[in-house]
Amino acid sequence: MKYNIARVCQCDDTSCASANYTMVANALGFGLSLADILKVTGGTLGMARFWREMLSRGVRIKCISKNNYAGKIKPKWVADFFAERGAGAESFSDILKNPNFDFERRAPTKTDLQKLFGAGYAVEIMGDGWLMYGDAPDAQLLHRVFITDISGDKVYFHDPAADGDANHKSKMSDIITALSVAGAEIVGYRTR
Repeated sequence: MKYNIARVCQCDDTSCASANYTMVANALGFGLSLADILKVTGGTLGMARFWREMLSRGVRIKCISKNNYAGKIKPKWVADFFAERGAGAESFSDILKNPNFDFERRAPTKTDLQKLFGAGYAVEIMGDGWLMYGDAPDAQLLHRVFITDISGDKVYFHDPAADGDANHKSKMSDIITALSVAGAEIVGYRTR
């Protein structure tokens, strides 16, 4: 399934997640604006708050992540990243118990990405933003993008960064390398 939704650009350095969540909500047919999502997330990473909102709307969520949402997030720089963005104070315990939320704590794989996308999920990934583009980073940067299409060895995504692209085409190998870093995850959302 190819997603023909508009790319949403983040409004500041702290709203890339909210811009990405807006694209997810639009792919699911909810027609929410970035302003609507910023109210849900509180203008920060707001992952737990966004997941609660989607679950309240009957969305099924599948998360494959290296992050330990049931306990302390490791390594320290990932925990600091979440805490700095406001999500560190969020609790995920109710989400993990929700029957519409499937969580696997492990490294996401190429097969995971292909299966979720192929099964009609709206998919976002969080991985190293430089590696997604095939660049060699000076430092690791966790970044979320919305997958618009997968065709053979090519992955297309909307990047919410101010200098990001709409339907950027990357090699699958670059995406998988980006998902090899600490804190990486694949999240799929489906309404049926």
